[in-house]
Amino acid sequence: MSRKRDLQALLRGMSAQLVEEIYVLVTIPEGAMPQNLKPRIIFREALGITLIVLQDEAVVHRLPQEFSSHMITLNVHSSLDWHGLQRAL
Repeated sequence: MSRKRDLQALLRGMSAQLVEEIYVLVTIPEGAMPQNLKPRIIFREALGITLIVLQDEAVVHRLPQEFSSHMITLNVHSSLDWHGLQRAL
């Protein structure tokens, strides 16, 4: 399947999928990543590292939870430059 760029074709082919597990935001200091933690997303910021992890994992590792939510995944096969990402020179 080729990566699509046409907006109407992208919208027609898009489907949303609710992920049942609950995810939370967690902020930790640099170098304090618990072993065996599997973050979905990692943001490295000036004040520390913000993670999006499963709530169950945050509880097991006794991490402070700042926000909880379900995740919705949009399934679509598109070109990355359509999203505004460009190849580095």
